Amino acid sequence: RAATTDFVIEAIVENLDVKHSLFERIDAVLGPATIVATNTSGIPVGKIAEGRSDGFRRRFLGVHFFNPPRYMKLVEVISTPDTDPAIVARMASFLDERLGKGVVYAKDTPNFIANRVGTFSALHTMKVMLEDGYTPEEVDVLTGPAMGRPKVGTFRLMDLVGVDVFAHVSSNLYANAEHDERRETFTIPAMIQSMVERKLLGNKTRKGFYQKHGDEILTLDPGTLEYRERHRAKFPSVDLAKTIDDLADRVRTLVFGKDRAGAFLWKITRDTLIYAANRIPEICDDVLQVDRAIRWGFNWEMGPFATWDALGVKETVERMKKDKIPVPGWVDEMLASG
Repeated sequence: RAATTDFVIEAIVENLDVKHSLFERIDAVLGPATIVATNTSGIPVGKIAEGRSDGFRRRFLGVHFFNPPRYMKLVEVISTPDTDPAIVARMASFLDERLGKGVVYAKDTPNFIANRVGTFSALHTMKVMLEDGYTPEEVDVLTGPAMGRPKVGTFRLMDLVGVDVFAHVSSNLYANAEHDERRETFTIPAMIQSMVERKLLGNKTRKGFYQKHGDEILTLDPGTLEYRERHRAKFPSVDLAKTIDDLADRVRTLVFGKDRAGAFLWKITRDTLIYAANRIPEICDDVLQVDRAIRWGFNWEMGPFATWDALGVKETVERMKKDKIPVPGWVDEMLASG
């Protein structure tokens, strides 16, 4: 079939040796015009192509569908130095026009765009929660629809995706993003490690950050790792935000709020914006690719840079510097240029 098929995509176990074995067999029977892709979510695409024929490498690229593909809009397209640009353009056109996907162009870096930035944001959110004494219910209220994000919030999303999957992505980033200035953020938190060991993996095991118990939903206590009654999260700035229809105005109200909600949201938003800005041009060439990847892959209504615009770049940069947070040079240059 590979000799007569237009497009072959591999979606097997995330093991480089196994992928090499499969592609060696495919390379031997490949048709002269067949495009070949890997759906890997974390293994470097260039490494997967090592040892293959020139024709194979010219027609080989990464096509990372976000899971589940039938529902998720995002597809990250990753080329290697050997990939024919015409092949990249043809594949992007097919994904966009025939499959209705949202295509972003990622560089061949650890976990590409969406998972690199999205995983940092989630891990940093958890870190701030644990350090500053917030609860999972509070975090999910603060990182849900009020901020233009999915109603599941941070921890219900982890339950949906799988705590073990989240741990695997984090581990892969720590192992491979050696020069990342925030590499230590990708260390798997002790809480997550304990949850994996105890099979508290989320929806797949019916126990994660939340557990349904009869008609009740219980919450995992971060301190004891025991389930307790769910607490209602309530913040003045969130109550005020509910009356604001415009998303940009609502986000400003929340992030600049003077209560505990504002303190939390400023800290996690500030550091996510800085992290995303530091990834350009490492993971992609422009801010649009990052914003589209996060919107289409994590269902945020605004990506990091649209959020930054909504908050006000000049004002936020001044506050970041007051917090003694280094700002990427290109952001300072952009402001200086007007």
